[in-house]
Amino acid sequence: MKKIFFLLAISIFTGIALYAQDSLKVYIGKYKFPEGSVVPEIEVILENGALSFKSAMGTTPVERNGGNEFSIPAYSGTATFTRNEAKKITGLHIEASGTVLDGVLVENKPDPKINENDGLGINPKCLTTPIIGLWDVQ
Repeated sequence: MKKIFFLLAISIFTGIALYAQDSLKVYIGKYKFPEGSVVPEIEVILENGALSFKSAMGTTPVERNGGNEFSIPAYSGTATFTRNEAKKITGLHIEASGTVLDGVLVENKPDPKINENDGLGINPKCLTTPIIGLWDVQ
């Protein structure tokens, strides 16, 4: 019986971790800011399961606050992704170190380091549970 609960717990936690990483993929892309901005563009990338902003000023990690809002700890700021009526990401609003930036999504492409199934032969969007009936559990 302990084996069943252990296998079930592992399946659930794996599914949650895969869903969290998958939900961050929607933010990946290149965001362009108006001419004269501190940075002309920011590329949002996914590294080690977390989002980072990559620009001419360097790369900085961001932390999710909830919904479409993230904090930028290195610059004591916030970043909010904007969506259209169809719930698709369309832009990025940043307030950091006294600067306000409003950019638009110009290129939305998945990170080439992220494979849809990570070579495991499974679709990470699906939760799978072990088939317990095949084992003789006591």
